[in-house]
Amino acid sequence: MTQNETILALLRDRGPRGLTALEALTAGAGMRLAARISDLRAAGHLITTETVTTPNGARVARYVWHDPAECVPRKVAPTWDEMRAWTEAEKREAWGR
Repeated sequence: MTQNETILALLRDRGPRGLTALEALTAGAGMRLAARISDLRAAGHLITTETVTTPNGARVARYVWHDPAECVPRKVAPTWDEMRAWTEAEKREAWGR
């Protein structure tokens, strides 16, 4: 199993608890977690980064994998051409006026 596969399996298993570099190292997934996360993101995995503070005050990154089937897609912003064609009611709704 590659480091990427190992880290992806750890992220999926841990769910919302996520994974820090120290936890990955302890689990035998290697020392360059940020680089492996970058590889996984480039492969299309949705992984967010949260900054957490440890009990001794250090701030570290915690990575959390998200299942695409459970994610709500973002609303895509309209193009200028689409906005030009809006009615006055659509403009009021979009800008709250």
